[in-house]
Amino acid sequence: MNRFFILLTLLLLLACRSQVAGSVPPTITPPAPPTNTAVAQTDSQPTPPDAAVSTPVSPTDSVTNAISFPNANSYEWKLIASGLNRPVDIQSANDGSGKMFIIEKYGVIRVFENGQLLESPFP
Repeated sequence: MNRFFILLTLLLLLACRSQVAGSVPPTITPPAPPTNTAVAQTDSQPTPPDAAVSTPVSPTDSVTNAISFPNANSYEWKLIASGLNRPVDIQSANDGSGKMFIIEKYGVIRVFENGQLLESPFP
C-alpha cells in the first residue's frame, strides 16, 4: 500500500511538472512613463492691483451653487507683511497664540507673530 501511495504521488508530481514546464510565463508590460508638460517658472514678484475694491461679504450668505472661484474683488485686501520671497502657503499654529507660519517657494518657513514678521525663519 505504501509503494502504491509513493507511485501515485510521483505520477501526480510528474503530471504537474509537465503542465508548469509547458506553460508560458505571463508577459508583464510596464506602464508608460508619465509625461510632464513643461511649465515656465518665473522669479518675478506679483504686482499688487492698482485699486483695491472693498465690498464686504456677509458670512451668513449661503452658497447654493459653487461652480466657479469667488470674485477676488468682493473681499477687502490689505498688506500685513512684506519682505517675503515667493510665499506659497500660510498656516495657523492652531495653539491660540495667533502665530502664523508662511511657507516660501524655496523652502523657508517664516513666522508672523504679534502683527509682525519675525527676522529669523522657523528652525
